[in-house]
Amino acid sequence: MEKPEAHAPPKTSRAKRAFWLQTIAFLAGAILLVYLIRVVVGVETIVAALTRVGFGFFIVVAANGARHVLRTISMRLAVAPEYRRFTFLQAFAARLGGESLGFLTFAGPLLGEATKVALLRKRVPLVHGVPALVVDNLLYNLSVALVIFGGAVLMLFAYPVPPVAREVLILIARGSSNRDVAQALNITPKTASTHIERIYTKIGASTRSTATLFAVQHGLLDPLAEA
Repeated sequence: MEKPEAHAPPKTSRAKRAFWLQTIAFLAGAILLVYLIRVVVGVETIVAALTRVGFGFFIVVAANGARHVLRTISMRLAVAPEYRRFTFLQAFAARLGGESLGFLTFAGPLLGEATKVALLRKRVPLVHGVPALVVDNLLYNLSVALVIFGGAVLMLFAYPVPPVAREVLILIARGSSNRDVAQALNITPKTASTHIERIYTKIGASTRSTATLFAVQHGLLDPLAEA
């Protein structure tokens, strides 16, 4: 009967050690932030930048708040109605608590997500709470991917393709290898590979066929007719 008590001190010791590690990590991060603001960047520079942003700063804050509201709604709806024994405000509080803990500790998102589940476990079974968080994070990551993709498409339509990128795309569409691209542009194969990787990233391509399709859609293959 006394064996559980004998194991209690090591657990307490580990908990204290984890607490102090988190505290040290938080203080180190805070000191680094203060150093960057006061010494490297300067308070005046930050204030001037915020002044230039103006009312847009409050729009950014409001958009961030709306993000938490929408993610709280999605998390709550992901729980089956018969197990949804918590209000929106309770879910919102659990979300903010988890986000704060994840931000302030070195454990990051892992500890933050676990905290959300722990705060709601008295109102929703664990087997239904964890899937709700998974769905919430999947939807969020999907929305981030769509925003990034949309931004890349807008950037491509807003800015012309640089001459070097145009030449590389034309060579890729012709079926040229990285070595052929290097020889045609009089650069090293390593530089050619770097150019190709950057172009793939910029246009959202992962293969030569998708890069060729991009070149066709944007009228970059006209020189082929002259070849």
